[in-house]
Amino acid sequence: MSQPEIDVFQQAQEYIRTQQLPKAQRLLVEHIKKNPNSEQAWYMLSTLVDDPRKQIECLQRVLRINPGNTEAQSRLMKVMGKPAVVGTPPRPVAQPSEPAPSVPPPPIVSPVSSFEKSAVASAAKPAAVSPVETPPAPLEPALAPITDTELSSLRSKMKFVKPRAPRKRGVRIILLLLVLIAVLVGGYLIKNSFTPLPPVGEATSAASSPPEVAAVTAAPTNTPAPTDTPTITPTPSVTSTRFPPTWTPTPPPTAIPTRTSTPLPTFEPATETGLRTLQDQVSTLRGLPIEADIPAALLPREDLESALISIVNLQGLMPQLQDQSRVLATLGLIRPSTDLTRYTLNSFADNIGGFYVPWQNVLYVLGKEFGGIERQAYTHEYAHALVDQKYHVDQMGVYPLCQIEGQRCQAIRALLEGDATLVTEQRFTKYATADDKKDLAKYQPQSQALPDVAASPFITRDVAFVYEQGAKFVKALYQRGGWATVNKALENLPDSTEQILHPEKYLAGEKPITVTAVPLTATLGSPWKLMTSDALGEWRTYLMLSSGVDEAARLSDETAQQAAAGWGGDHYEVYLNPQTAQTFLAAQWTWDTPQDAAEFKQAMSAYLDLRFRGAKTQIPGQDCWSANRQTTCIYSSDQGSLLWLLGPDFPTIEQAHQAYAGF
Repeated sequence: MSQPEIDVFQQAQEYIRTQQLPKAQRLLVEHIKKNPNSEQAWYMLSTLVDDPRKQIECLQRVLRINPGNTEAQSRLMKVMGKPAVVGTPPRPVAQPSEPAPSVPPPPIVSPVSSFEKSAVASAAKPAAVSPVETPPAPLEPALAPITDTELSSLRSKMKFVKPRAPRKRGVRIILLLLVLIAVLVGGYLIKNSFTPLPPVGEATSAASSPPEVAAVTAAPTNTPAPTDTPTITPTPSVTSTRFPPTWTPTPPPTAIPTRTSTPLPTFEPATETGLRTLQDQVSTLRGLPIEADIPAALLPREDLESALISIVNLQGLMPQLQDQSRVLATLGLIRPSTDLTRYTLNSFADNIGGFYVPWQNVLYVLGKEFGGIERQAYTHEYAHALVDQKYHVDQMGVYPLCQIEGQRCQAIRALLEGDATLVTEQRFTKYATADDKKDLAKYQPQSQALPDVAASPFITRDVAFVYEQGAKFVKALYQRGGWATVNKALENLPDSTEQILHPEKYLAGEKPITVTAVPLTATLGSPWKLMTSDALGEWRTYLMLSSGVDEAARLSDETAQQAAAGWGGDHYEVYLNPQTAQTFLAAQWTWDTPQDAAEFKQAMSAYLDLRFRGAKTQIPGQDCWSANRQTTCIYSSDQGSLLWLLGPDFPTIEQAHQAYAGF
């Protein structure tokens, strides 16, 4: 600790001793603005703020910097055990009535899909978006207590740091028990602090003001160039549906999350009646019985991020996210320094305004009162809950992080989101009230639950995939045979993003071709270590060519889509040299036809030529590029497969190449 920091903390302690708490607060706030990762400053500040929410926020900052801070863990549990202040009861809302059938449902998801547009503007490229950090508001002259705005500005300066080395096993077990206790206490706090949902069936007073809808500023996004939508020809007869030969339940992953029993919140009888009405509507439309009560709570939007961080247990996932960031950077999809926190949280929370936690069997709706927007979000999340009760989403291995092949996780999530989206549209069409339509008419949906102005095109489009393509996939199944067809898909889960993009391939039982990985640990030698072994799938192969972080290396949307079509299977591995922080990538693709393989090789060669700025090596018989202390080569096999190697130099590339027979 530097001498200035020691002086700051000594001065803060003196202010505390002399009961000059506002001065101590201001001193620590100013210090955190200059030193956002000061563990001691955040901890001291947590002892000086009165609001439990601010205390929790400060302590979460401490644990983000140092997950092993036992004092912060202990204090966090004590703070979370305090009773929360309950806000003003929400106003009643109107009883749903049968709307005119001509009213179309509003759009559920806002991101624009490149796969669902025409190819008229295929040459257009997305504009780069530079992250803009909003400066903190200037301090007021008066020594008032720290405000939510100031705390938010401090939060925006916070940066993730690598967790400290793990402690001994005994200490880890104790910490694990402490975290478990904190989660249980946090669940109790959430149950007692969130405003309960008001009754759907109560009449609204004529003097009541219309429901307030929080103004939402859409984050600027890179608009992808439009492309063609895969055309699915609906078949009117259920008997003509082509399913895979055997409809067997998909086996659960090895690691199955534990479902936590969450007690129901206590609602007034009128509120319970209104919720039951809405639940019955969803159950009837979806054709799934209500097997058990599902707890629900209203969550203020400003509390969304901190709630998600706690529920998803982001601290425990940080090492995996750091590895994932290195992998995506090696593939050229993000910058090496990208923080995947919001990407992870946005992959879990629905941008419609809520989220369902399958391992807790509880749903959350964003808002402070229960109007048309909140009813729409509740419908979406309750549909998730009904599917979970029947098909056990908590055992699919897709939340909170993927526990199976990455592209299969995307496919399963797309099925689940498309299912809930279709139910939400149907309920709006059949049961929406005049107030519902009024509220949704002025609602500006967000592209992500937690807007991220610094998100790369890959992150924005990858999060949107499960909503856009999932909705089209489920609608294609529904057109073939109603909800019975969708239910069969939940019993025999999709295997690839190709099946989501082309539902006819799923219905025809076309599965991915297995591409066997070639272990390179012994070939590369010490200290190289395998960091990940996964598959891109058609969707991320397309994104790699069209939406990489290097704008100059992006192919046109039409070219990238055509190159990724015909995907048969792939596998890639990324290795890390911890001494030099260098990575090594080996990726293989196989294709449906020789023509598909030729188109992809041509596109891949063009992509690498742009990415390496034309620095092609003059090595006879080799298709290689070298620049910026990196070398990459592509090789073709007689069967039409393609191998892509990327590493620190050509000798390393050639050494790995020898391990691949046939290339």
